[in-house]
Amino acid sequence: GACKVEFAQRAESEVSSLSSSSAFALYACAIGVIAVLQVVADRVPQISQLLIATVSIKWILLFILTYSVLQQQKGYGVMWVAVGFEFASGFLSYFSTFKSVFFLLIVALLTSRRLWTRRRVMVAAIVAIILATSTIVWSAIKGDYREFLNEGTNSQEVLIPIPERIAKLKELVGELSDEGFFSGFDLLVSRVGYVTYFADVLENVPAKVPYSDGALWFGAIKHVLIPRLIDPDKAALNDSARTNEYAGLQVAGAEQGTSISIGYMGESYIDFGPVGMFLPIFFLGLLYGLLYRWFVRFSRFKVM
Repeated sequence: GACKVEFAQRAESEVSSLSSSSAFALYACAIGVIAVLQVVADRVPQISQLLIATVSIKWILLFILTYSVLQQQKGYGVMWVAVGFEFASGFLSYFSTFKSVFFLLIVALLTSRRLWTRRRVMVAAIVAIILATSTIVWSAIKGDYREFLNEGTNSQEVLIPIPERIAKLKELVGELSDEGFFSGFDLLVSRVGYVTYFADVLENVPAKVPYSDGALWFGAIKHVLIPRLIDPDKAALNDSARTNEYAGLQVAGAEQGTSISIGYMGESYIDFGPVGMFLPIFFLGLLYGLLYRWFVRFSRFKVM
């Protein structure tokens, strides 16, 4: 009770003392550092896993920026510049990372004390409409766009310069018909629901493929904890191959430039069965909760 109120008040006090220009400068510096680290990661693949993980730092700084702007009700210009940059760069990438900035903005809006104002409600509605529309459009054009980005090599990489990517996006969006838009909507609903593969797994395991007795979870933990700097021969994860094996399907894989996973719930079932599957899911949630609690209680800056 009182402890939670104190933490919230400290967070608001910290963010109120931080100017939006300073927060934007920190975010911009993080973008520059991340760009340099990306170049290093491409040239030294043994440490790429560690370096790429630093990308998450920018989301912390962007949250602080948006939260401070919403709390102080000034500096909207720099906030929208940052949001626009993340949206544009995400749409130009191979994966649909443009969605992340909208999710962050929604969280910041919900966190802000002054949420239920006419202006905030309008902003939230506009953000939701842009998020839904752009995601449907992406679902409809991503196949052709990704094939263009990797020049037909079926690899998950971008080989095309930015001006040509922009031109291709304009072309694909301009050619999108009503039928294509609704097809994208169907693909999006299927993607968000994500229950088909789990249903296939339930039908296939253990009737045709035995339980893996913890091998999937153990392999995932081992893969994260042991970097390629220590284990240069560590194999790349092949989610599609695992989906084909345990769901009894033939989904597209790395050869087609994509990766389709079962999801941690389905993999927990494969490891531990219909009852035991809830244990790793419970402990994963518990771990996230404890980490959050630790940062809230012991971090110097409560807003982070």
